[in-house]
Amino acid sequence: MEKFRTWRELLGKIIQDAHERQRIAQSLGVTAITLSRWVSSQSTPRTQHLRHLLNVVPQYRASMFELLQQDFPDIATATNGPIQDEVQEEIPSEFYSRVFNTYSMTPRLQRSWSISSLILQQALGQLDPHQVGMATTIVQCMPPSLDGKVCSLRERGGYGTHPWNINLEPYAVFLGCVP
Repeated sequence: MEKFRTWRELLGKIIQDAHERQRIAQSLGVTAITLSRWVSSQSTPRTQHLRHLLNVVPQYRASMFELLQQDFPDIATATNGPIQDEVQEEIPSEFYSRVFNTYSMTPRLQRSWSISSLILQQALGQLDPHQVGMATTIVQCMPPSLDGKVCSLRERGGYGTHPWNINLEPYAVFLGCVP
């Protein structure tokens, strides 16, 4: 296995793959350019992004944690230890804070998409923490028929881990109609 001197080198290796770079950027709520700036030491991530980064790259988590401790000695207390292999059964309060912050800071027209994206990412991260393969989607009831019954659904979008694509929105489908 390759030995890295800094967490920036390790992150640089991880994000060489364009799909992985985009997945990590989406999961952290930053741009791919921001990840490149972290790697090149042009900027330093916030503690919340560092904590989340450890969860986003579970296969590198132990080595990433050790390397992060070199630059951020307080990371152990900020993350409650190096490795959390247990599956989270509860939604962390930090997530609720992110949703409320997004709701209050996002323009009305982008609010629904932004919050949906956060929820899908959280669900995917919590239900498939080791990224063995899962897809989460949001479906919407279509307007009711004349008799007032909802008889069909439409996928609005989703996220997935390998073998599915990261962004499932282009694959949204109409899920049928019951006569």
